Amino acid sequence: MTELNASIPLEIEQLKALEKKHKIDFVLDDIQDLISESLDGTTRVTEIVNNLKGFAHQDSTDKKKMVDINDCLDQSIKLVHNELKYNTELIKEYHFAPLFYCISNQLSQVFINLLVNASQAIDEHGKIHILTQSKGDQIVIEIRDTGCGMAEETIQNIFTPFYTTKEVGKGTGLGLSVCYDIIKSYGGRIDVQSTLGEGTTFSIQLPIRESDTQ
Repeated sequence: MTELNASIPLEIEQLKALEKKHKIDFVLDDIQDLISESLDGTTRVTEIVNNLKGFAHQDSTDKKKMVDINDCLDQSIKLVHNELKYNTELIKEYHFAPLFYCISNQLSQVFINLLVNASQAIDEHGKIHILTQSKGDQIVIEIRDTGCGMAEETIQNIFTPFYTTKEVGKGTGLGLSVCYDIIKSYGGRIDVQSTLGEGTTFSIQLPIRESDTQ
């Protein structure tokens, strides 16, 4: 009995050591997931900050100038070529439009957001159709895709800050909100029409001012 009593503290210490080891192993097993989650969170915060800064504070070198909408679209397409080339057929229908007085990087930001969203809405292979034209006193840009389309609830909230239908960590919900603010800042408007299973069309209207036509 004495020997048994003497061995109990030793066994307790061994059990505590074993428990501690398993806790360490558990933490080690999960540490990679914890690191990945932390990195995803950091990336998400960075994207949110950059989106907010991108519109609110333009770089000091960014100045308004007369911009060719069609050229601006082509430059934006080049920047997202790798995103589009695997699953989309790009159809460009450019018509004459007056030069527009703006910060070209802002318009590029809008076009890039819409093109990437259109590509991501296409599961396997589809088309993105870009139309530009001058219509009355407006420059009209339409970006139409043959992707999955959107439900009515999504359409109603698509320009709401932080609203997103993407998986957690895959989107900030600020891209289209920033696009809306940029277009609005130039006195324009951006609208969306979409049908589930058929596709989505974003339509941008920018006002033609007298100075733009000279």
